[in-house]
Amino acid sequence: MRLRSLGKTGLRVSAVGLGGHWRTPDGRRYYDRFDGDKVPADVVRNRADVVAACLDAGINVIDITTAAEALAYGRVLAACRDRFIIGADDYQWSARNRECCNAQALIANVERCLARLRTDYLDIWRVTAEVHGRNTPADVEAILEAADRLRSAGKIRFLGVSSHHPGWIRQTIERYPAFQIALVPFTPLSGRPSTVSSDVVQTIAASGTGLMTIKPFAGGMLFRNPAGEPAPPRSADRRESERATQELARLALRYILECCPQIACVLAGMTTVEEVATAAGILSAPPLDEEERSYIERIARHRLSTLPPEYAWLEQWH
Repeated sequence: MRLRSLGKTGLRVSAVGLGGHWRTPDGRRYYDRFDGDKVPADVVRNRADVVAACLDAGINVIDITTAAEALAYGRVLAACRDRFIIGADDYQWSARNRECCNAQALIANVERCLARLRTDYLDIWRVTAEVHGRNTPADVEAILEAADRLRSAGKIRFLGVSSHHPGWIRQTIERYPAFQIALVPFTPLSGRPSTVSSDVVQTIAASGTGLMTIKPFAGGMLFRNPAGEPAPPRSADRRESERATQELARLALRYILECCPQIACVLAGMTTVEEVATAAGILSAPPLDEEERSYIERIARHRLSTLPPEYAWLEQWH
């Protein structure tokens, strides 16, 4: 897979990376925790297969956001740790949790991530900011203090920040050059000119900060069939339905990367080896033609026009 420069870090990252979340067998979006911190055997097998497929495809980035994800990857990365750029944080004990906005608590969070991942260092500590942009300058100063101490101890290489709030991330990147990488949401609707997203991207790019994007499928909302669209095929046509979903994912990823060359890496959740193949195949395809661009724009407008309450924050990126 073609590699791209991640801002001024010197890191070279695959255009598509392995996002932290993947679907659980019972239909949840991601694993938050495991009972007793014991990773089920089927989860280990799944992550081992997906990681092996990523290596074969040239995908070299993994983004981790929960304790469970760190535990799962810790079980399968021992033999190939040095072949991945790992960004991690446990959102429950990071800056999203205001009680943890002090250097001591933030350092403890990173150390727990390292223990669960069974590694000595993170390539990127990708701090998870509060969803609604409520982190204060004092919170940011605590993050920077923690990062300095962690870097001095050899426990992190680079400092990144993940934010769901466009105004907060723009101001933070402008004010604090210590953040070397920014992770922001970006769906096919974000690529339109004169959107808040385009303004944020320009701010990040102008600062030399490396840009990685999350939520390319709006947390799966891009694949739903809302009112006004035909119902999904019945079980007899399940394979055809899965192929259609993979094609939509392929178009969405290609659209995002083509419309916004400032993006170094799109982080996409991948549950199966087949999904890895879909992501890996996008760069060998020719540029989208007008029919394909029109199709993904139309589908995205319709399916993301009304978001459920848990994704209401995503509307501000469109």
